[in-house]
Amino acid sequence: IYADQGSRWGLQISVKCKARAKMGLELYEQAEEDLLEGIRVTDEIGATHNSTETYLMAGNMFNELGKPERAVGCFQKGIRIAEDLEMAYWAARGYVSLATTTAELGRTDESEKGFRKALEYCLKLDDRDLLEGTLQSYRELLEKQGNHEGATRVADCLSPEPDSASLDSMRNLAKDLLD
Repeated sequence: IYADQGSRWGLQISVKCKARAKMGLELYEQAEEDLLEGIRVTDEIGATHNSTETYLMAGNMFNELGKPERAVGCFQKGIRIAEDLEMAYWAARGYVSLATTTAELGRTDESEKGFRKALEYCLKLDDRDLLEGTLQSYRELLEKQGNHEGATRVADCLSPEPDSASLDSMRNLAKDLLD
C-alpha cells in the first residue's frame, strides 16, 4: 500500500516491521526478502533512524543464516548511519553486534576495537541494560583472548547477580577498561 502511495518512509517502516515479526518466528529466509527491500528503500530515500535499525536487523538475520561476512557489512553500514545521525544508542548496539560477530570469525583485534567503541558510546548514555550487556559480551572476548585478569574484573563487577551491579560501578569499570 505504501509503495502505491509513493511513501518510501512508510514502506521502509512496514518492511522493517514485517521482517522483525518473521525473525521473531525464526523465519529468517522470509525475513531476508523484507530486509533487502528495506535496504533498497533506505538507499533510495537516504539515512534515517529506521535505516540504522534495518541494517542492524539485517546483520542479525545474516548471522542466523550463517552468513557472518554479510552480517559484518550490514553492521558497519548501520553504525555509519547511526554515527552520522548522532544516535549513540544505535551506534553502541551496532558495535556490540559487530564485535561479537568478528570475535566469532576469529578476528579478535577487530572485535576488541568494536567493543571499545561500544563502551565509549555506552558511557555517553544512562542505559544500564546496554552497558551491562556490552560488558558481559566483552568479558567473553577477554576470556577468548586469554585475558583472564580482565575477564575476572568484569565478572566480579557483574557477579554474583548481574542485576545488582550498580550503574556507577559498571561505568567506572568501562572507563578503566578504556584506559
